Amino acid sequence: MGSNKKARVVLQFNEMDFRHRRALEILRQRPRSMSELVVSAILHYTSCPEVADEHSKEWIASTVKEIITEMISSGELQISAQTPAPETNGSSLAADDLAELGGVMGMFRTKG
Repeated sequence: MGSNKKARVVLQFNEMDFRHRRALEILRQRPRSMSELVVSAILHYTSCPEVADEHSKEWIASTVKEIITEMISSGELQISAQTPAPETNGSSLAADDLAELGGVMGMFRTKG
């Protein structure tokens, strides 16, 4: 004989993390289909390897570098005379720029 109890999992969200708050808002908008949404999200996340790296430090850093390089190439962003201009072919930024970018990226890291 099987049990009449439904399988349940309790999720706890960190209200200090903007991602958790946003996910909670989405779930609250769909009170009758929360489980389906969670199941779909988990299955998508685990079946798509590129999704797992989507918000990694390396992915964010490469995206920011790409945007900065494009902005420099288009003239939207100008480099001061104190630092050498990065190559505009998208290959790399100067070491000082990368160090400063690393400091800026620290603001986006979550504390675990």
